Amino acid sequence: MSDPVRGNRRSGLALAPNTTAGDQTGRQVVEVLVLGRFSVRIAGREVGLPRSIQRPVAYLAVSRQAVTRLELASALWPDSSSSAGLARLRNDLWKIRRLVPDLVRSGSKVALADHVTVDLHEARRIADELLLPESGPPEGWQLDLLHDDLLVDWDEEWLALDQRAHSFLRSHALEKLARHRLEASLFYEAEWACRSVIATDPYRESTRLLLADVHIAEGNGGLALRELVEFQRLLIRDLGVLPNDRIRRLITAIRAGP
Repeated sequence: MSDPVRGNRRSGLALAPNTTAGDQTGRQVVEVLVLGRFSVRIAGREVGLPRSIQRPVAYLAVSRQAVTRLELASALWPDSSSSAGLARLRNDLWKIRRLVPDLVRSGSKVALADHVTVDLHEARRIADELLLPESGPPEGWQLDLLHDDLLVDWDEEWLALDQRAHSFLRSHALEKLARHRLEASLFYEAEWACRSVIATDPYRESTRLLLADVHIAEGNGGLALRELVEFQRLLIRDLGVLPNDRIRRLITAIRAGP
């Protein structure tokens, strides 16, 4: 089987309704994408923004609420004086309005325009639904929105807490999705969910065990053993620790045979 994680994450296990043409008012849909890499799209077409002005847009997308100019400037440039930070913010907002006029609304407070959609918010909604008791995956929506962590190549002090929170949420949601798909014998989708977690959290033991269960259910005990042994070597090499007792017992049981 080819790795189900590889490829364009926008392809999806289930496709969302096509909203890229326009909203109900006929206005073009503007999307801010912060899962994986940063991107702004208008009617499905990417708009290039310099990194310097991506930062205020990303902050507003993650915060999901209007913030004062001083709050935004202080978060983005904590080492600058208030006056210098506010001056830089005014300049960035002017550049944003020139490049994407309908992206940001600003006054005493700054926020994304009301019609702008953010992939992070939809991913959180899907994850929250998945984690409800007795719930299955929300059908008809882009489950692949859970594939990526939040702005994976960004290292910003103001972003770190949200990055950790989203990673925690998506890992738990994807594990539940994997168990649901495994119970339904939908092995490809169960493996996809497991590998989506492993791609961003390679040391997560619960996901490694779940992936082994998927392989065993498919009748691929040898593949499960290989994955677990390789994981054990990874932990010893990188962290100097052994996997938990459950993993070690499963390795022993598979080697012992039926």
